[in-house]
Amino acid sequence: MSSDLFQLLPLILVAVTGLGVLLTELLPERARSAVPLAWLTAVGLSAGLYVVCSLWAGDAVSPVGAFLSGWVTIDGFTLFVWGTLLVSTMLVALYSHGIEAEQNLVKGEYYGFLSLALVGMMMLVAAANLLVLFLALETLSVSLYALVGMKRGSSRSAEAALKFFLNGGLASALLLYGLVLLWGETGTLELAGLGAVLAGGSGSPLLYLGGTLVLVGFGFKVGVVPFHMWLPDVHEGAPTTVVGLVSGAVAVAVFAALLRLVYQGMLPEVFAGMPFSYADAVVFVAVLTMTVGNLMAMHQQDVKRMLAYAGIAHVGYLLTGLLLVPPLGSGNPGLRFASGSVLFYLVAQGLAMLLAFGVLARLPTGGNDEGGLVRLAGLSRRRPGLAFLLGLALVSLAGFPPTAGFFARFALLRELTVLGNGKLVVLVGIAVANGLLSAYYYLRPVMHMYMQDGAGEGKELSSRTANFALVVLAALILVLGLLPGRLANLAKTASRELTYKHAPNLRSSGPARLAPFANQGAKDR
Repeated sequence: MSSDLFQLLPLILVAVTGLGVLLTELLPERARSAVPLAWLTAVGLSAGLYVVCSLWAGDAVSPVGAFLSGWVTIDGFTLFVWGTLLVSTMLVALYSHGIEAEQNLVKGEYYGFLSLALVGMMMLVAAANLLVLFLALETLSVSLYALVGMKRGSSRSAEAALKFFLNGGLASALLLYGLVLLWGETGTLELAGLGAVLAGGSGSPLLYLGGTLVLVGFGFKVGVVPFHMWLPDVHEGAPTTVVGLVSGAVAVAVFAALLRLVYQGMLPEVFAGMPFSYADAVVFVAVLTMTVGNLMAMHQQDVKRMLAYAGIAHVGYLLTGLLLVPPLGSGNPGLRFASGSVLFYLVAQGLAMLLAFGVLARLPTGGNDEGGLVRLAGLSRRRPGLAFLLGLALVSLAGFPPTAGFFARFALLRELTVLGNGKLVVLVGIAVANGLLSAYYYLRPVMHMYMQDGAGEGKELSSRTANFALVVLAALILVLGLLPGRLANLAKTASRELTYKHAPNLRSSGPARLAPFANQGAKDR
């Protein structure tokens, strides 16, 4: 039990940090204003990050004991994503310094809910039980509802919070109904047990309905087309630093949870008896999501809405990673593991989104939430440092070298080409075409910053703490673009923890249901 608690220590430290920051609101106003809450939050999250690094053991992480067995999974995948989330949230807390007063945010509540949202994200990633997964998702959602609507006096913030709440409630209801149906048909709440039952060939119409509802619920949460309409409105109305958290950390956590559900819970097995294959559905939704996201982003004049649609397009790219099930070296064609390129892509996209919204948060708003391109006009002459940082984030999101975004896009498309054995060439071509299309709207803000004269109205917010966080983000994007090997190896190690075990349809002689190239490995052997 003591070993279990030590493995949960990062989660405990983050929760204690959040509660401690919230309690600072009970202090007298003079004492409360003297407490550096941004750094206090960062120190608490740094302690959690230190424990995560201590728990990391390379290729194998000791499993949790009987006390938590079946409820959470602390493996290499969990620790990798935990580390990413801790770093991301820590940097959001630091670059929020100085913005709370300008945007009329209650500092104790703001930093407290940041930490509590992180608790939900970490629980979500580690969940090995359907009930724990749902509770973690609700813990995250409640914290985000409060953060999105925290900008007092702003009708846009209130509208964004209401839309977020209504859509989030609908998604949670669909997800819960789906989980209940899966439990009722399989008799288990554990992902491992669910995978074992589904691998045995058990199937029914209710099982298919349950799996569909679960995927639709996750589709709402990550912004998959056609369940994406709430996302741009939330990006436009929420405080910019909160949008950075949603795009740079929450998206990583929810997609990582989806990866665990798909791989360890073997959710694709639910659709084994359907006339369409799982791969067909993934390809269709991925192409639709990346194409709609890019086309809508091209017409946006508000930078925050543009980045929202850009994030939707990136979800489309990431969905293609659900087709990647490389063979393990054991020679057993029934074993496949998730692709490390998907985890690397999540990190690269998260860092770029964090940097972009961190810079936008420093720009003057004129007392409102306007995020139009006019705010960026002439920024290179007023604040050349901020212009460079925003340009770097946009270039990384567009997939240009020498940034982390370039290597992430290249690695993902390379694996689609090589592991697909030529069967995914059309999908790769569509992804490349969408990438070229995205260059238009990513370079528009750069053009405004460097090639247009600004009105010079307003004054950019200045904070050494925030500047430090932005510089760290920029350094990470450049270092991971120039020297990606270390993180790529860690992502590869972590991805092997998400493994299909003896999935029947991977050995099927008919059309492969889990990936269009799954049978090729068996034939080669």
